[in-house]
Amino acid sequence: MTYIKEIANLRSGVFTKPTGQAEAFYLQAGHFDAEGRFDPRVKPALEVTQKLQKDLLTRSDILFASKGSRNFAVVHDDTIGPAIASTSFIVIRVNPTYQEQVLPEYVCWFMNQPQTQTQIKSFAKGTFIPAVTMKSIADLKISIPDLETQQLILEVSALRYKEKHLRTEIDTLTDQLLQEKLITLAHQE
Repeated sequence: MTYIKEIANLRSGVFTKPTGQAEAFYLQAGHFDAEGRFDPRVKPALEVTQKLQKDLLTRSDILFASKGSRNFAVVHDDTIGPAIASTSFIVIRVNPTYQEQVLPEYVCWFMNQPQTQTQIKSFAKGTFIPAVTMKSIADLKISIPDLETQQLILEVSALRYKEKHLRTEIDTLTDQLLQEKLITLAHQE
C-alpha cells in the first residue's frame, strides 16, 4: 500500500470565466454522465491564454470530482481537444518516476470502487455542497500491483461493465417483446 501523494502530483482545477473566443473546454462535473463519459454536446468555452497554458490537461490526467454529492474519477481523453479542469475537480497526474509502474486508468478504477467511494465520502466537509479536500485524496492509500495485474483488472472490469449493459439491454428487449405479445393477445378477444 502506498499513498496517492507518493505516486502522483495533485492540483486543483482553475477558476476562470468563459470567453468569447473559445478553443478549449472548461470541464465541469456536469459534463460527464453517471458512467464518466464526456457529453459530446458540450462546446469549448475558453481561450487558452498564456496564463492558462500551464493548466491544460494532458492525456492520462485523472480528474476527480471533489465537490458535490457525486464524487467520481475519470481519465482525461485528449481526443476531445484542449481542455482545462474547473475547480470542481482535483487533477491527479502520475509522477514521471511512476509512469512505467502505474496506469492512470488503474488509479481511476480504484478511486471509483465502492469501498474507496465510501472512504472518500467520509472525508467530505460541508453540508450544502460537500467537498473533498486535496489533502484527503493525497492521503488515500492505494495498492499498486504489477502492470500486468493492473491491466488484467481493467480488462475484467471493462468486460463486467459490458455484461451489465448487455443484461440491461436484454431485459429491456424482453419486456418490450412481452408487452407486444400481451397487447396482441388482448386485442384478439
